[in-house]
Amino acid sequence: MKKITINLKTFAALVLTVQKEAPVFRTIISMTLLILLSATTAIGQHKYDTAAIASKIRQLEKAESGAVVARDTVTLLDDIWADDMTVNTPYNVVASRDGKRPRRVNLYYERLDRNIEKLTVYSNELVMTMGSEVVKRKPPMTLAGQILTRRFTHVWMKTNGKWQLAIRHANFICMDMPTKQTEQGNGGKK
Repeated sequence: MKKITINLKTFAALVLTVQKEAPVFRTIISMTLLILLSATTAIGQHKYDTAAIASKIRQLEKAESGAVVARDTVTLLDDIWADDMTVNTPYNVVASRDGKRPRRVNLYYERLDRNIEKLTVYSNELVMTMGSEVVKRKPPMTLAGQILTRRFTHVWMKTNGKWQLAIRHANFICMDMPTKQTEQGNGGKK
């Protein structure tokens, strides 16, 4: 995370400019700037071991995918998935645990290989991972037996000293999707 540095003189000049240009919003904008300055100062003062956090999250990613394949619902529901975990599923449905413990987890996988392409430690309580997954489902799931490729994004949060998966987004990769953006959407034609 980049540290934003602003000195008091610059901050004061910014506040005075805001007060002159937008008198109706001067209190709101001034308070927002003050909070922003305080937050960036506080963030800059915290020291945490990003390598250790990244290593822990990689371990949890591996444990989570292993628990899904093993259908280890106790590990998933009690240890890895947050009570309020929210998932944007590959079927265009947003699902949330909302603090409730489901009776079962309807995931039947023969294989789940996850490749983390990006891991960002935002703080000692917030981490994001992104990448691709290759899955092979088992009955009774739809597309059972087929090997499917998906993109995923995970947001891990540390609450009460425990890292848990709080947000997940997954979508299937369509084979006819372009692998990169073409110039102005015209198929690369000039």
